Amino acid sequence: MECPICTWPIISPFACRDCGHSFCNNCILNLKTCPLCRSGSGFSVVNLRHFLNVLQKIEVLCLDCNQNIARGNFEVHYNTKCSLPCPNRCGQGISRQLIQEHWNVCPNTKVPCPNQSCGALIPRGLLPNHKDQCPYESTSCKHCSLALFKKDLPTHENTCDFAPTTCSKCQQGFLRKFSESHKGTCPEEEVGCDASDIGCVFRSKRMLLGVHQAACPLNLIKPTITSLKKQVEELQRALLEKSAQGRHPGPVLAQSTPVKPAVSPKVFSPKPAAGVKQKRSAGEAVRFVDIGARVKRGQDWHWGNQDGPGEIGTIIGDGGTSSDWARVKWDHSPSNCYEVGANGKFCLEYAGTEDKEK
Repeated sequence: MECPICTWPIISPFACRDCGHSFCNNCILNLKTCPLCRSGSGFSVVNLRHFLNVLQKIEVLCLDCNQNIARGNFEVHYNTKCSLPCPNRCGQGISRQLIQEHWNVCPNTKVPCPNQSCGALIPRGLLPNHKDQCPYESTSCKHCSLALFKKDLPTHENTCDFAPTTCSKCQQGFLRKFSESHKGTCPEEEVGCDASDIGCVFRSKRMLLGVHQAACPLNLIKPTITSLKKQVEELQRALLEKSAQGRHPGPVLAQSTPVKPAVSPKVFSPKPAAGVKQKRSAGEAVRFVDIGARVKRGQDWHWGNQDGPGEIGTIIGDGGTSSDWARVKWDHSPSNCYEVGANGKFCLEYAGTEDKEK
């Protein structure tokens, strides 16, 4: 029998005193009139034991499992025996009391990958397979034992210094870290003659090079050429040291500056007669060995920083072997010789207006 109000099997029946219709106690608890006959006479408990026994044996349909259950057993069936399909669709039926326990073991329940860097949600039943394929699974290089993620292993193995590799030319095996050093000894590597730095252009495999070098004329004379080069370098160094100390006559001082060919004949200013007072202007080129004159670098200067740089000096004599070179003692630097007409150059000029007795 169904309650006219809730349409479920009547529980704790109460009947209207006028029309006799039965209802669930909870359905009419707050009602003052019968919902069917509108009588206000009230409701009374149905105490007919025989009626209640018959009512408890009536079968009703469970809407969850589609089974017909005796009304007296329906509450127990609904809470403990009624089998519900797993919400994860694993195909197993679960009672309401065990649904939480099943959720914790259901193979279709999605759980996070144990590798924190991964973050993927995987069905519990597929987790072992995922761990074998997870790119963030911890592993190590079998060659050097370096710990790294599985996704980084192929790249590392292609560059690992301790991985074995093979020379593509001689097929010799060695560790990858020795690849560069092997090139220096590989018999199949193409190399040049030892005399390539002095002109030999021959190239061949290293294992065949010895035959060539035994007969190569440039290789045979290389020790002599090397010795001569060393002697030339020592002579050049000694010459530069003398140049820096100012112990040279003439143009040999300019080791780093090539001497240009003369573009004009020697040009000299006539020396003033004795007892004549000679007046010189600042910036005027010095054209003869004017002993005692205060001078500085002139328009043709090409001697770097021998003057300090930019110092003022005093002419103290000639070049020793030529009168178109003047020796100058700088105020704060050593003395040196400079052109005052040699090769058409005038490297000195007067530092200021001065009167000299010649």
